[in-house]
Amino acid sequence: MDAIAGSTYVVHVASPFFYGDDEEALVKPALEGTLSVLKACKAHKVKRCVVTSSCLSVFMVSEASRPADGVFTEAHWSEENRPEGVDHYTKSKILAERAAWKFVEDLPAEEKFELVCVLPSFVMGPPLLPCVGTSVGLVQGLMTGGMKEIPSNHVPSCDVRQVADAHVMAVKNKAAAGKRFMIVQGNPSLAEYAEPICKKYRGEGWPITEAIAATDESEFVPKFDNSASKQLGIKKYNDFN
Repeated sequence: MDAIAGSTYVVHVASPFFYGDDEEALVKPALEGTLSVLKACKAHKVKRCVVTSSCLSVFMVSEASRPADGVFTEAHWSEENRPEGVDHYTKSKILAERAAWKFVEDLPAEEKFELVCVLPSFVMGPPLLPCVGTSVGLVQGLMTGGMKEIPSNHVPSCDVRQVADAHVMAVKNKAAAGKRFMIVQGNPSLAEYAEPICKKYRGEGWPITEAIAATDESEFVPKFDNSASKQLGIKKYNDFN
């Protein structure tokens, strides 16, 4: 808690990201970690806290709750108890963001501080460190042949530089207070996502995965209105450098 003493702005940047069967290993640190940051902000009278959530907290709704046009905005909230179920990582993001908004809402007026939530989609782009996490691991599996076949499902995606920009802008933009911002550049299939990577690196001798999984005709492919993030100042990145 003392780490943020004297701070005017605080940015909560992440919670554990992996997939597995241990619900507590994902939900507990996401929920308790987020709340511990907010409690410290309250104790040290921080002006604004920016919390990193996920667009998974927006579009994972039941089939009956999908918008008629299939377009999701920041006004939508995922349902952690939807009949179709959600994985533990998705649940952790939904519960942690809900808890963040409730924490600030329940504070007495004289103790309230500003909250902004940044909701990235699947984050890719140039890494700062030579280590492999869940996101980079997908590309590693593709390039080394460790991925047996390229999935055909769609994944809302964004560039890590967009996410970095969003956090800075969420601190600096006065109008961002009390708002959520989805960071979504597109919603390609993983096969489409892999195409430029394969094209660039196959010729360099990488054992690129070639097989592509069959298309799931029943897949629901959500659309996203990212106008709020554009108004915040997020620009588009097109390169894979």
